[in-house]
Amino acid sequence: MKTRLYAGEEDLERILVLQAAVRPPQQRSDYPGRADFEEFLAQHDAADWIQLWEDDRGDLQGYAWVDDYRNLHFEYRPQPGLGDEMVRWGLARAAELPVEEGDENLLDSSCRGSAVERITLLRRHGFADSPVRTVHYVHRLNTPPPAPQLPAGFLLRPLAGESEVGAVVALHRAAFGTEQMTEEYRLAIMHSSEYCPEMDWVVQAADGRLAAYCTGSLSPVGEETVGYTDPVAVHPDFQRLGLAKAMLCAGAAALRARGAVCVRLGTTSDNTGMRRAAEAAGFELDYEVLWFSHPFDSPHLPS
Repeated sequence: MKTRLYAGEEDLERILVLQAAVRPPQQRSDYPGRADFEEFLAQHDAADWIQLWEDDRGDLQGYAWVDDYRNLHFEYRPQPGLGDEMVRWGLARAAELPVEEGDENLLDSSCRGSAVERITLLRRHGFADSPVRTVHYVHRLNTPPPAPQLPAGFLLRPLAGESEVGAVVALHRAAFGTEQMTEEYRLAIMHSSEYCPEMDWVVQAADGRLAAYCTGSLSPVGEETVGYTDPVAVHPDFQRLGLAKAMLCAGAAALRARGAVCVRLGTTSDNTGMRRAAEAAGFELDYEVLWFSHPFDSPHLPS
């Protein structure tokens, strides 16, 4: 087995082929997909975020990716010891990254609750279970979604292109209480191959401010088309007005009209507001993703 760093677009295509080969049919649309890699690579010039494993013929057997949030993603063709090698690489790679003040020196990884072998592998390497999960909802679109209802004075419309990037980034930061979203990141999303400007929705308040947003997208999964309505963000000044539910209803209807057989979204298990909005809009819980964390020593820890 040979290993090397990611070297460009040809390697991305090989990674996507590998995913299609090793993922069960119901997991073909799981994170990460093409757009997720495109968004990340648009912001990072260095290739040492992604490591590839090839057999003696040069056929791809697996990949591992540690993103800039220290999340380890990896997939491989089953064979003895390969998963262990990828986890060890991930821990070593995470330790090389600078740790910002206030951050924890933890490497995180996730998988579906049904992935018994993956869970066993992570625990064997010292990863501890996290209490927070990612919950994934689906609207199967057997019936039309409820009609969206906005409060008086609010307008649902597409984002006005790059001229509103600063405003939507500020909305995201206020909604989630984080500065992880940047204008560079938002532009990378807008330049990915699956981005559709007509499905990048915002709710504008009567005073002209952006009150909420929802990013819709379509992705082929086998012979079907799956829609997505996430992320959804509502500014704290406009929460509890039903904006998230309205955006989900409008988004699901728009994606259905474009051929989606179902619409999916994900949120954290402790985000009760988003979970209530999803259920009110006709979504139902589909599956959960478990998270695991491993501490590491870093030479970059602030003194």
